[in-house]
Amino acid sequence: MLKDPSVSIDKSIATQLLGKVFGIYFLIAVVVTATHMFLEFENNKEILIQDLTMFESTLSKGIGEALWNEDTGILSAIATGMLKHPAVIGVQISNEYEEDVVLGGTIRRNGKRIDVGRIVLLENESGVVERLSNLDTTRKEGVFFSEIFGISSPILSPEGEDIVGKVVVYSDTNTVFNRVKSGFMMIILNAIIKTAALWTIFLILSRKLLRRPLFILTNATEQVNFENLENFKIDVKTSGRNELKVLEESFNSMTQKLDISMKKQKQAEEELRQLNEELEQRVRDRTEQLNRTLEEVKEANRQIMASIQYAQHIQNSLLPNLKEVKSYLPDSFFIWQPRDIVGGDIFYTHLAGAGFLVSVVDCTGHGVPGAFMTMLASSALRRIISEEGYLDPAEILRRLNVIITTALQQDTEHTLSDDGMDAAICYVKPDENRLIFAGAKLPLIYVHQNEIKIVKGDKQSIGYKNPDLNFNFTNKTVELAEEMSFYLSSDGFIDQMGGNKGFPFGNRRFTKLIQEQHNKPFADQQQQLLDAFAAYKGEHERQDDVTVVGFGFKSSIETNKGGRA
Repeated sequence: MLKDPSVSIDKSIATQLLGKVFGIYFLIAVVVTATHMFLEFENNKEILIQDLTMFESTLSKGIGEALWNEDTGILSAIATGMLKHPAVIGVQISNEYEEDVVLGGTIRRNGKRIDVGRIVLLENESGVVERLSNLDTTRKEGVFFSEIFGISSPILSPEGEDIVGKVVVYSDTNTVFNRVKSGFMMIILNAIIKTAALWTIFLILSRKLLRRPLFILTNATEQVNFENLENFKIDVKTSGRNELKVLEESFNSMTQKLDISMKKQKQAEEELRQLNEELEQRVRDRTEQLNRTLEEVKEANRQIMASIQYAQHIQNSLLPNLKEVKSYLPDSFFIWQPRDIVGGDIFYTHLAGAGFLVSVVDCTGHGVPGAFMTMLASSALRRIISEEGYLDPAEILRRLNVIITTALQQDTEHTLSDDGMDAAICYVKPDENRLIFAGAKLPLIYVHQNEIKIVKGDKQSIGYKNPDLNFNFTNKTVELAEEMSFYLSSDGFIDQMGGNKGFPFGNRRFTKLIQEQHNKPFADQQQQLLDAFAAYKGEHERQDDVTVVGFGFKSSIETNKGGRA
């Protein structure tokens, strides 16, 4: 015996389907019935108008004679008789001057409904005004079933030659409705009976043809024997090849395919178990090997990092001693931040008699390769300044170009190197109140009286392949004055990507930042530059090494004789 899956009648597919079909059918039935009723109403209204027209034509001769003879008594009698017609609710007779002579029942004047009631004889103009002014039955036209309409006919003289007036017979839609209401009731009753019969028949048939087969299928899904799928089949007991039969065949086909799939799955699970055992052993062996390799890599990395950190100590030792620098250049700051542990930027200072040198060098690359270049640059600068005695910035750059190029053999055809650097050198002579500057692509920026100036270097780098070893760099002189501030920088600051759009910091933003900060103590300027750089960089990666040197003459400069500081 089938087990009822406990689906309530209101939630069954048959009921839901019937509900949707009935809803559509109901809308169609309402529209069709309303259309039928409207057409029936309009047809009966037309018949009523024809009847009233014939009724008027029958009495028109008598009305014409009475109007011609001005016999209001006969007109009143005719109007009274006309009001007895079941379709007539009002009568209006007027003469050839369109003056009302007889009124009776309910009429319409100027779009308004007037309930006259009994027959009213209008003998003269003053009587008309007096009688109508006493009527307190005027109201606007009503709704659909009280709409008044009139049928008007001209009245001819007894000879039939002249129009002596007109008669208007009034009726309303309520009268038409009274004629057709029994027909309306039959139409509505017919629609209700058809709808109820359709609902009942559909519900009975759907239970037999749809709900019971679905119950069979539902019970079958609950009673599937996964251990014996090969012999499991269902029969939904439906006639013909319909959707339910297709569903039955699909279900039986699914169980057979599921049986085949489960057998294959069991076989695959066994093979997978064996494979897992083999893989687990391989993983254990491989893990041991990887652990040994990882330890070797860690040791190699430790040694590399130790070497790089030692290189950092070496590179730091190449930088000037800032405590000594402060002794002759107290108003200054030095920002040096390699992108990696070591970098390709370096700054250099040298005290020479009554003056001193300040320089910034931006070498090719960063990290370890850049650090090698800075060592070469630092060594060359010591040789040129301390040993060879050059203090002229342009001559220093010329000699640096020769030394770097020949050291890397970049003046030969067989060289594999193409490395070099950009540089900016200032020779400050406080006792002469002047500063001499020469640059290899790097500029000098200074601020005086809140006005920013940029002194560009030559468009020639130091080193690289096939250089012009005879290139003469240009010296440019700046007269020193109180409250002047000078700045040298590699391109790492201005090339840093950041901001909302990921654009470089840029020269304009950099010079504006210097202009805004130049009046502050140099320690504060240094912190403001670092804060501005970090804020603009945000989450973006560091692009390059950053070196910025700032100095000025806000206080006296004490010079000490000696060598490099």
